[in-house]
Amino acid sequence: MGCSVRKQQNVVIENKDFENLIHVYDRPEALFYCDPPYHKTEKYYDAEFSHDDHLRLKGCLNGIQGRFILSYNDDDFIRDLYHDFYIIPVERQNNLSKGTYKELIIKNF
Repeated sequence: MGCSVRKQQNVVIENKDFENLIHVYDRPEALFYCDPPYHKTEKYYDAEFSHDDHLRLKGCLNGIQGRFILSYNDDDFIRDLYHDFYIIPVERQNNLSKGTYKELIIKNF
């Protein structure tokens, strides 16, 4: 999963395990954007991301000093997992077929 970190005027983009990356860069002024493989669609991604990784990501984001923005598919498991945060439902054009696709933007601010 890739995450972006913004510190002052510099932006660093890295592709590492999220737990290590967040631990290294977490500080009150940090902003993390996380876009993990969507729940129940993990088989369509090259990177492995398990059910436990979804739980681990939530646990990691729970205790950060900085802020985060997280994008996910609109899924009951994800809504329940992140119920303590701000959840904004959005729709976008579906890249794979006609119509729209429901997603969630989740943040801690």
